[in-house]
Amino acid sequence: MFAPVQKTQLDTDCHPGMGSLSGHGETGSTQERFQYEVGVCAKNKDFALVSPSYSNAFSRDSDVDDVDLAYLWTLRTNRPLTVLERQLLAVCPFRDQTYDLGVISITPYGAALTGYYLERGPDLTFHLSSTASLLRRLGEYIQQFQESSGLGLALNPGPSAFPKEGWLEQPLDPFNTSDGRSFLQRYWVNDKYWVTQDGPVFLHLGGESSLGPGSVMKGHPAALAPTWGALVIGLEHRFYGLSVPAGGLNIVQLRFLSSRHALADVASARLALSRVFNVSSSSPWICFGGSYAGSLAAWARLKFPHLIFASIASSAPVRAVLDFSEYNDVVSRSLKNTAIGGSPECRAAVSAAFAEVERRLRAGGAARATLRAELGACGSLDRTEDQAELLGALQALVGGAVQYDGQEGAPLGVRQFCRLLLGPQGNFSHPAAYRGLRRAVKVLMHSLDQRCLSFSRAETVAQLRITEPQVSSVGDRQWLYQTCTEFGFYVTCEDPKCPFSQLPALPSYLELCEQVFGLSASSIAQAVVQTNSYYGGQTPGATHLLFINGDTDPWHALSITQNLGPSESALLIPSSSHCMDMAPERPSDSPSLRLGRQNIHHQLKTWLRLAKENQDSGPGSGTLDKGLGSQV
Repeated sequence: MFAPVQKTQLDTDCHPGMGSLSGHGETGSTQERFQYEVGVCAKNKDFALVSPSYSNAFSRDSDVDDVDLAYLWTLRTNRPLTVLERQLLAVCPFRDQTYDLGVISITPYGAALTGYYLERGPDLTFHLSSTASLLRRLGEYIQQFQESSGLGLALNPGPSAFPKEGWLEQPLDPFNTSDGRSFLQRYWVNDKYWVTQDGPVFLHLGGESSLGPGSVMKGHPAALAPTWGALVIGLEHRFYGLSVPAGGLNIVQLRFLSSRHALADVASARLALSRVFNVSSSSPWICFGGSYAGSLAAWARLKFPHLIFASIASSAPVRAVLDFSEYNDVVSRSLKNTAIGGSPECRAAVSAAFAEVERRLRAGGAARATLRAELGACGSLDRTEDQAELLGALQALVGGAVQYDGQEGAPLGVRQFCRLLLGPQGNFSHPAAYRGLRRAVKVLMHSLDQRCLSFSRAETVAQLRITEPQVSSVGDRQWLYQTCTEFGFYVTCEDPKCPFSQLPALPSYLELCEQVFGLSASSIAQAVVQTNSYYGGQTPGATHLLFINGDTDPWHALSITQNLGPSESALLIPSSSHCMDMAPERPSDSPSLRLGRQNIHHQLKTWLRLAKENQDSGPGSGTLDKGLGSQV
């Protein structure tokens, strides 16, 4: 998967201190060779970027004397670098600036020199057809942006400025002691604020994508660590990022991918890392997580209360559901919410735009061909299933504007999206609303560096059937498997009040599980029931839990938004979107978000005071924490 790169001298005229890497790779079926060479001249402060087809040079004001670092630049990625690729390609920090080099944008990010380059898979363009895929890609893009712009590491930092990367050997099948197979699970450690061995440990759980060093550097839990002298650890989820077991992603291997396996990893890691870092047996471990990882954080406390003292679960969809029509119910309400820039007119304009798309699809001929070109559909639109792929991607575009509203790095929020559809006058017509939707598509595709918004259904299925691990992938095949075997979460729009098309419908998602994994619709429905039975759905019955949600986030419909008892607390933050409480703080944060974070701080203080009492007086002392209000 990776090939070593030799350190070379790019330019003998450059002052001493210059470092560079060069290499080449092949892009699968096209056999197109690409090269990258990036050098740093330490004395004259010029950063020279050289390639067969493009070159550019720029300078910076920072003092980079005595630096021997390499700046790697990949051609033809067709999208922003992922967190994982930044780690592998050792892209070093450019402070708070982004340089658009025409071929690719390099954003601020810090990592140590790795000496490896990425050998790409057979296709440089990601398939974004399905609603879930596009939302996941958008979420990863925003996470990368926030981590990149937030790290702000110096060019020549001390060792403590970078988090430590480590690996744990975990059993592939933790429920079968006779199975000796294992895999390596990645973790990150930030011990900058850890002052005593009996201090708290904040464990940030990874979810359905790779977990980078930013997980222990910015946002919570890292932002909360200095107050309590906490050790911060980030644990990547099995089968995602670099924590993929040997053997690939075939259906036999994927039997070992589930939330239950992930929780077993948490318990095993908790014990192993306590030994590695010599953590006191009395130290409280607090779990953090957002979205699916937020559910894992809550379930870790539920299933392992003797190992996890408390958990903070952000935007955690703890109730599995086959038909997630509630998602679009929240989207529809949010599009009318004036507090975040919505309006009834905006909601009506969305319906008008989708009606125009469907009209052109029905018209066929030149109208359909023009639509295909204007909306970035890279597959045929002659078949109903292919039309559903486009309509699903458009739904995800609108849903993403709501789900990630107001977040740093989000290409579109509700206010911007509504302005595109309504125009400067604030009113709409069907053609004008459609033109606004076209502009929104262009904004999103430009931000994600995507050539296509949707592909044919056949292409989507073919992509999801690939069993070789792809470092560049955010785990679409793996997450689809988990939805087919545990959660459902299929977003539909069959209610007449839904502002979108009724395509794709639930049978389309269920058929995808059958086409890719051979799973029947009845087995998927049964799996959803079993998940809720095992974890308790929206009444888990655990203690020392805090659920945080934003009422703009469509996923709050599957989470817990009201106190369930004195030790199962909930915060519902007005006008806040998905996992917004976990993001790095900004001056533009709303008063309700600031108040929400204060309440999180207060709850954590209560828990750690209780833990301290237990340390001083022995097990069983202290009282349960008092719940916070259900709305900030």
